[in-house]
Amino acid sequence: MRMLPVGSLPDDYVDKIKQYRASLSSFIVWLGLNKDVKDMIKNYSTHVSIDDPEMEYQACLMGDIERSGFTVTIYDNLFKGYSRPGCSTVSVMSLCGYEYWRRFESDYKKGLKESYLKEKQRWTKILIRKAEDYVIPGLSSMIDVVESATPLTNWFFTRNHEGAIYGYDESIDNSFLSRIDNRTPVKGLYLASAWGNPGGGYSGVLRSGYNTYSHIIEDLADFLK
Repeated sequence: MRMLPVGSLPDDYVDKIKQYRASLSSFIVWLGLNKDVKDMIKNYSTHVSIDDPEMEYQACLMGDIERSGFTVTIYDNLFKGYSRPGCSTVSVMSLCGYEYWRRFESDYKKGLKESYLKEKQRWTKILIRKAEDYVIPGLSSMIDVVESATPLTNWFFTRNHEGAIYGYDESIDNSFLSRIDNRTPVKGLYLASAWGNPGGGYSGVLRSGYNTYSHIIEDLADFLK
């Protein structure tokens, strides 16, 4: 909204947008393994809940990685030949609020990352340990390559506010049929992202782009009549 001239949007639309919150972000660890684990683990995606859903959600918001649930994905079980023979590619992901990482934001944006990298490494080790304890026995002994991403990483590469991975939070007043319209009150200005309709996720963003394209074609046809 800051890019638009003052008064371009109706007050009620501005008030509605201001009530929306950014969604959760994520902490992800990617692992390159020197062992083929598809015979050990049959599922391509396994979610592990440590506590009840409400407690896990609060743990995500507070940055309590020890108590947060997590998902392990084995890409070779989804796509044959994803990794070279005898190897595996795995990710371990936990949803994460941005507030915990806000303390590092200012220095991170200045390129001062010593404290940030220490905490990133600590979280990486915790998620690897949890994945080893609950899903892949002996995981730590198989690792050749490790890379991880924090909410600040998500912000850096996408510029999504607070590293949000689903755009606006899927609240009762902004989800499914009540999700914000991709047509805005400004003629010719459309939304086409996780922040629009129908929302976040790969399929959601693809559908958002498709729907917005349809809106543009419809509006262009009306304009040319």
